[in-house]
Amino acid sequence: MSGPGPVALAGMVLLAGSCLLLTRVSVDGSFLDDLLVPLALFGAGLGATFVASQIAGLAGVAEEESGLAAGLVDSSFNIGSALGIAVLSTVALSRTEDALATDQATAPSLAMTEGFQSAFLVAVAIAVLGGLLALLLFRRRQEAEDGVIEAPLALEVATAPPCGSRGLPASIMPIAEVAPESEPSSNRAP
Repeated sequence: MSGPGPVALAGMVLLAGSCLLLTRVSVDGSFLDDLLVPLALFGAGLGATFVASQIAGLAGVAEEESGLAAGLVDSSFNIGSALGIAVLSTVALSRTEDALATDQATAPSLAMTEGFQSAFLVAVAIAVLGGLLALLLFRRRQEAEDGVIEAPLALEVATAPPCGSRGLPASIMPIAEVAPESEPSSNRAP
């Protein structure tokens, strides 16, 4: 597998690993012990997946359509982020409310920590699913690209413009050299 696929897969693995580490967060934990390493891994994973998605989204797009493609990739990333936050917040809130409802003696901070731990487990599942999709979709795309490499090259060679006396394509030759001779020099007016 080549191209952005390995980067996307590595990013998803980093995201899954960081979310798995974040499930160990405790009520009395500290930033250095519980958050520093997982959040650094999360940032690296998110950066890798974002770059890979930009590269994949713009690969093969015509230059005049690259702005549109970049906008679609960015919008997709923003919509996916918003949906992910909504799903994970719902999981965290539901688990927090459930913990408080089943045991009235549970401290709110402990219930909220359990809610976040559940949300991070769901995030691990989403990241694993994203890694599997990256593995499958980028492999299919690479196979499809490998199968059509010959056709565009043959087409490009067959439609190359004729060359003038300087060896330049007619499209960039001076007009005097490209225009055909219309009449013999003996019939020209003085």
